[in-house]
Amino acid sequence: MANVHALRGVTEYGLDTVAAVDRRRQAIAEELPEVNELLAALEINCARLVASVQNRLLNDEREVILP
Repeated sequence: MANVHALRGVTEYGLDTVAAVDRRRQAIAEELPEVNELLAALEINCARLVASVQNRLLNDEREVILP
């Protein structure tokens, strides 16, 4: 059950982080195109990291439910 709560927290934090990076990227896209590309890559990496942590938590939870 702790993993379910952790999963919710990770998901919420991850979505907030990706949204913040996206807002910042949009704000500076016209002024600094080279930074825009870096922020787009950061946004993708944040989403991948969140997905990785979610998968780990789900796998741990499944092992507890189905030993």
